[in-house]
Amino acid sequence: MYEDEPTYRDPLDDIEELLAIRQYSPTFW
Repeated sequence: MYEDEPTYRDPLDDIEELLAIRQYSPTFW
């Protein structure tokens, strides 16, 4: 669907990354 948008990132991926950072690095916040 977004094959023509190589720079497109799924917002869910960003959320998952933030959750992972928050989980493994609570001091990040």
